Amino acid sequence: MDVALSPHPASHFSSLGEDSPAPQRPAVPPHRLPSFGWHSDLDGMNRPPLTKSEGTTYTPRVSSISTTHEPALLTAVKQPRILVALLAQSGWRACWALLNTCRDCRDFFSWPELKDVILSRFVPGYSECVRISDPLRLQNVPVTLADLNLLVISQSVIIHRYPMHALTCLSGLLPDVDQVEEQRTLKLVTVTQAHSRFVLLLQALAHSSNSPPPPEPEENDWPPRLAIQLPKLRQLNFPAPLSYVPPPVVVREPTLSRSGRLRRGSDSLRTDRTRSLSRPASSLSIFRSVSKIPPPPASEPRSLKHYSLGWRHTLSQTSGSTSDDEWGRKPLERPHRRFASVNLSRDESSSSSSSPSPPFSRDSTLEIPSPMRRDISHHDLSLATSRSRAPILRVFVPCSKLELSEESDSIALCEDQLYESGLWSHLSTGDIVCNLGFVPPHTPDEPGSSDGSLPDSAGSEPALQNRRIWLLFNGESLVPFSPPEPLPLRNVFILPSPFYYTHIMPSLANPVFIVRCFPPCDDIPQLTLVNSSTKVRSPHSPTGYALVKKPMWTARVWKQVAQDDEIGLGWQGEWVLEGEGTREGQQVLLDCLRGVRGPLREWHLVREKSGGGRLWFRLIKTFPSKRTKTRSYDTVPAPAT
Repeated sequence: MDVALSPHPASHFSSLGEDSPAPQRPAVPPHRLPSFGWHSDLDGMNRPPLTKSEGTTYTPRVSSISTTHEPALLTAVKQPRILVALLAQSGWRACWALLNTCRDCRDFFSWPELKDVILSRFVPGYSECVRISDPLRLQNVPVTLADLNLLVISQSVIIHRYPMHALTCLSGLLPDVDQVEEQRTLKLVTVTQAHSRFVLLLQALAHSSNSPPPPEPEENDWPPRLAIQLPKLRQLNFPAPLSYVPPPVVVREPTLSRSGRLRRGSDSLRTDRTRSLSRPASSLSIFRSVSKIPPPPASEPRSLKHYSLGWRHTLSQTSGSTSDDEWGRKPLERPHRRFASVNLSRDESSSSSSSPSPPFSRDSTLEIPSPMRRDISHHDLSLATSRSRAPILRVFVPCSKLELSEESDSIALCEDQLYESGLWSHLSTGDIVCNLGFVPPHTPDEPGSSDGSLPDSAGSEPALQNRRIWLLFNGESLVPFSPPEPLPLRNVFILPSPFYYTHIMPSLANPVFIVRCFPPCDDIPQLTLVNSSTKVRSPHSPTGYALVKKPMWTARVWKQVAQDDEIGLGWQGEWVLEGEGTREGQQVLLDCLRGVRGPLREWHLVREKSGGGRLWFRLIKTFPSKRTKTRSYDTVPAPAT
C-alpha cells in the first residue's frame, strides 16, 4: 500500500507521538558574515562538500582575512613615524582611547618599536635612556599598557594626599577600616607600585649603557665659599709636631709702578691726602676747651632684641649668612607643620623632619639651599635616569614607626608590597625606598618643628632625631637610613658614585662612610703635612661648636678603576686621605691605601674640597676592635617575616 508523504517536514514532526524518537536534522554549516572587501556566496550551495583529506589542507578564510587585510587606520598607526606624529598632537586620554579600540592596538607593547614610541611620549627621560642603552646588557623590567595608565594617574596625584590618607587610617576610632577607605588605600598602593616599576625600568636602561657616566660638576653643588659668612666660633690652634719644619718665608721687594716710582711712595702720598682732608675737622677742636666723647648708644631692650632677631634671621638666611650669636641669642623656630615633609615644591620625603646641615660637620645652624633641590623634586621621575644618584622607589604602608623592632612590622609590609608586585627581584644594592604612608607621631616636648627647624642648642638630641627616614636596600633587606648618618652597607665602594645620596642629604652635609679597608692603590702616595680646620662640639661655646685648627697628614694618590674591579666608576680619580698629624696617623693612611684590613673607621667625604675628579676623605674616628654594641653596617639584619 502506498503511503502519501507530507510535503513539509513540520507536518511530519507534528504527527509523531511523544514516545516516538525525534528525527535527526541534517548538519548545516554555520552561517558566516561577509567580510570587508570580499564577495561571499550567501547560498553556499555551489561549493562542493569537503572531504577529510581536503579539510586538513584547507586554510580557513577567517585567518587569511585577519593577517592580510586589516583596517586602514590600524595599518597607518602601526607605522612608527605616523604614530610619533599622532601622539605629539594628542594627550594621554586620546591615546588611551585609541589603544583600546581593538585587540591589535592593545598589543602594541609587544612590538618594541611601537612600545618605545609610546613610552618616549609619556615617560620623562625614557627616550634618552633608550638612546644610550645596550640591549645585550639590559635586564628587562616588564611593563604593560595598564602600568602606563597607572603611572599617568600617579603623576596627577598630589604627594600630600598619601600621608593625609595614612593619618586618616591611623586615627580611625574603629578597629576595622571602612570599606571606602580600604579601597582608597588599595588604589594608592597600586599607583605607587606603578611608579616604582617605571623607576626600575629607567634605571635598568641607564645602567646598561657602555658609555662612562658623566663626571661630577666642578663645584659639586657647593655654594662659593666667599658667599658663606660663618658665625663667630671659638678657635683652638694646636701646635705643629716637633718634626715639622716650616717653609722659609720669602720677603718680596717693593715693585715699581708704571710711572717708575715705588708703590711705597704712592701709599705715603695717599696717607698725606687723607691727613689733609682731616685737618679742618681737627682745627675746630682748638676753640674747644675739652674734647667730648660721643655717648654710647642706648642699650636695646631685651624684648626688642628677640623681636628684631626674627626678621634679621630671615634676611640673613636669604642672603646666605647668619646673624651674630656672640651673646647666645637663639634664632626663632618655625611653626609646626605636620606634613611639611611631603611638600611638592621643596622637601618631599618619607618623614616629617630634617636636621640642618653644617659646612664642616653634620649639625649646624647654617642652612643654605642645595642647588639640586631648586628645580627638581625628590620624587621626580627624571631622577631615575641618573647613574650617579640613587633612585627613589615608592611604597604606601600607613604607619607611625619605621624601625627594625618586634613592635613594628611596617618595614616587613613594605617588603611584601615590593615582592607581590614583582619588583623585589629588580632591586639593586643602594636603592632608596620611600614609604609615603609614614606619619611620625608629634611629641609636644620637641623644640623643633617637623620641617627641620633650628633646635634650641646645637648638637642637642632632638636635632639628631628630627631627620628624614628612608628605607635602603642593602642587598638582602630594607633597613632604615636617615642622612647624614653612616651608610648601612658593608661595602660602600660598590655604589656607582660616592655622591650617590647627596640629593636626599641636608645641604652642606658630608657623606659618612664606615670602612674597614680601602681598595688597594698601585700609585705611590704623596704625603704632606697641612693645617686643617674642623668643627667640633664645645659646651663652653655659645654656639655649641668650636673651630679646631691642627696639623693633619694628607696622602694623595690616583685611583684607576678597571672593569673587573668591584668598585663603581664614579670613584675613579684623585684620592686625598686626611688623618692625624702624627706618625701613627701617617701609618694609618699608608695602610689604608695598601688595602690592609683593619678596624672599622669613620670617614667623611668633604664635599667642599671634592669635585672635578678629586675625592677628599677625612678620618674622624676609629672604632675599637671589641664592640659591645652591634652596628647595622657590620651585621645585616635578616628580613622580617
